[in-house]
Amino acid sequence: MAGAGLQAQAQSVGIGTTQPDGAAALDVNSTNRGFLPPRMLQSQREQIPVTAQSAGLLVYQTNGTPGYYYYTGTGWMQLGAQGPAGAPGAAGPQGPQGPAGALGQYGDGSAGAFNIASGNTLDLTTASGFNALAGRHPLQFTTLSISGNLIVPSGTVIRCTGDVTISGTITVANGAEDSGNGAPHPGVARSAPGVITGGTGMSLLSAAGLTYAPVAAGGAGDRTINGTGGEGGGSIAIVSRGNINLTAGGNINANGNSAVNTATAGDVGGGGGGAGGIVILAAQGNITVSGSIRANGGAGASGVNANGGTNGAGGGGGGGGGIIHLISSATATVTGTLQANGGAAGADAFSTNQTAGSGGGACGGNGGSGGGTFVFGGALTASQAGAAGYVVRTVVPSPELLIR
Repeated sequence: MAGAGLQAQAQSVGIGTTQPDGAAALDVNSTNRGFLPPRMLQSQREQIPVTAQSAGLLVYQTNGTPGYYYYTGTGWMQLGAQGPAGAPGAAGPQGPQGPAGALGQYGDGSAGAFNIASGNTLDLTTASGFNALAGRHPLQFTTLSISGNLIVPSGTVIRCTGDVTISGTITVANGAEDSGNGAPHPGVARSAPGVITGGTGMSLLSAAGLTYAPVAAGGAGDRTINGTGGEGGGSIAIVSRGNINLTAGGNINANGNSAVNTATAGDVGGGGGGAGGIVILAAQGNITVSGSIRANGGAGASGVNANGGTNGAGGGGGGGGGIIHLISSATATVTGTLQANGGAAGADAFSTNQTAGSGGGACGGNGGSGGGTFVFGGALTASQAGAAGYVVRTVVPSPELLIR
């Protein structure tokens, strides 16, 4: 055994060493030769009669995926192959903020509480009013309390993470206008008014789907350069994750303007009134209206027969009523006033021959037609009031999914 380089010492066998490690049954030592286990094909390895007691058996496979394979006690596994997944590691650092979900429609409250005390007025249609916000112009508040007067431009959206209380007055400035040359702006209406003919308003279903505040809301009435007024009512949306409470004595006004005939000579038809605007209140909590919300159309202007001759002039048509939309998770409580009335017709100044009046703007309701004759030489038709608009109440579990 010594001549073959094999040394036995107690229970340890050494190859290439006379002092085998006592902890090893076999200690192979060489600086220029390696250990060569049995080599075989995969088919030969699979024919080895292994049992559970064969765990640790080692061979070298020469084909397929060559390499060392050992028997685990239940199956063969290649040395160096990927083992089973380890236990989950510790949680990593928090990732960046994800995009806002539906609740983001209520804003982030970054501007804090917003209050206007009784007796105070803030006009956000002016540069000085805008500057008074001091960087809070995204209008994302925690709470909103209006005890004084707030004037906002058309298209304003106010978002609150908490409650909204209005005991003062919010006035929405007009949106759509007519310069007196060309067609007036129709706002959200399906058609603009013209001479005699009033504008065409939205359908009820379309109005119920209106959940945002367009800059041009109520349509402007048609008028000539001899008139003023007739602007369409503006729009506002107030969105709260809490409750909205319009107390007794509180007001939200988004009315269209009445037209004014400034002519002092000749026969001049009256201009059409502007349509009422749009007011949207949406709350994840409750909506209570004890005060008044108005989105009424403006009146048409009277016709002018300044010379008292045989030629006269028709009055302007009234503006159509606007749209009031209450969106909440429970039925809104309304003990106050919700108005979306059409505007009155302007007075006709008829005589033998007529200059036609202009039509009123439309929104929810149609604009009224101006006074005059639709067909040359036909019968005179009196000016008409605007049609009423819509008051829509929507109850859904998640109002924020409708807001945009």
